[in-house]
Amino acid sequence: MSFFHRSSLSLSLLSLLLSCTFWQGTLGYPVILQVSEQQERCFKFNIPEDDEANLVFMALPLGEEVSENNRDTTMEGWMVQQVNELSNQRGVGGNLATQLLESPPPELRKVMDKFLQGRPEGVNAKLKVVVSVDSTGNPSSRVLPIKYFEPSVINQVKEAHKKVLPINNSEEYQEGSDLSGYSICFNNQDNEEESVQVVMDIVMVNDDVQQNANEPNFVKEKHLSPLEESLEKSIKAANTVLREMKYMTDREERMRMTADSINQRVQYFSIISVVILLGVTYIQVTYLKRYFKKKKLM
Repeated sequence: MSFFHRSSLSLSLLSLLLSCTFWQGTLGYPVILQVSEQQERCFKFNIPEDDEANLVFMALPLGEEVSENNRDTTMEGWMVQQVNELSNQRGVGGNLATQLLESPPPELRKVMDKFLQGRPEGVNAKLKVVVSVDSTGNPSSRVLPIKYFEPSVINQVKEAHKKVLPINNSEEYQEGSDLSGYSICFNNQDNEEESVQVVMDIVMVNDDVQQNANEPNFVKEKHLSPLEESLEKSIKAANTVLREMKYMTDREERMRMTADSINQRVQYFSIISVVILLGVTYIQVTYLKRYFKKKKLM
């Protein structure tokens, strides 16, 4: 049974991975980072030459910073889902909206308001986010404010950093933009032992795909390479195997339930048979004793 579940999970992940190839953008999901007090966490990423990227961040409190009696356990899940929906809803040029698409539920709003009431800074988190680009050895950085429960968005990261680069380096940046490395650093400047959770998402935007996204079947008709066709066949084969394994799992479950039901009935039948046998034996012994006493044989 466990073998089927592990195999099914593996094939599901494989199918999901292969499906990402045919999406109109890079498929991803927001992540949650924890930044402790006086801690800095950094990581790097690259943007292909002909592509762009959008960044979105949002701060969340840790579980111990919100009263357990009033905490909605779905806060992280709801916020991550909202950031994911915001990342998937792209406007003109692939830009992201600067606000969440939905308002929080009343129960979650109460938890958020209660947390913000005890903070003199309000929604502002004591967390500095630095997004940097390294162009031919001349780094350029910009500081992005981050807030609790409110998204902070940088659209068109390349274009945004071209504006803050020195003039004498702008041409070098344009020539080597495909090799430029980008880094994001989260620096928690709080001295009061306050850790922060950060919901983060990086959305890659392909200009060619954005321009042709409205054309029907453009992926299948114009942009399929032999490797992509092979991957598409692999996806279909993986889905077929998944369906067969699901059928086998369901069949095994039905057979197990049938066997358990039969075993239970056999057990009940055995108990009833023993009870009846003991009852008949008792009646026979009692009858014979009375018969022998009546005939004065005992």
